[in-house]
Amino acid sequence: MELTETLSHRIFPVTPAPAIRRVRNQFKAAYNRVFGCWHRDMSRPITRQHKTYRVCMDCGANRAFDTEHWKMVGPYFCDVAPQTEAQVQATLNS
Repeated sequence: MELTETLSHRIFPVTPAPAIRRVRNQFKAAYNRVFGCWHRDMSRPITRQHKTYRVCMDCGANRAFDTEHWKMVGPYFCDVAPQTEAQVQATLNS
């Protein structure tokens, strides 16, 4: 088993080279711009644990919000995995 783990790390490194990572991120960004959510329906700014952000009402992606200049900044990100309908109902019923 130890040999398999060693070989798999040699064949598939855990962290790709920076150039490969940059190209992959650029491809993902272009793909998401064309086929992904366009984040047009955003929530009001929410402050939680000293971080202010807005949430896309369609897909749940977050984006940091600058309260000083009153605009969104930085890339979109997701903090947690989306909940299923059953998990939402269980939370509401508790």
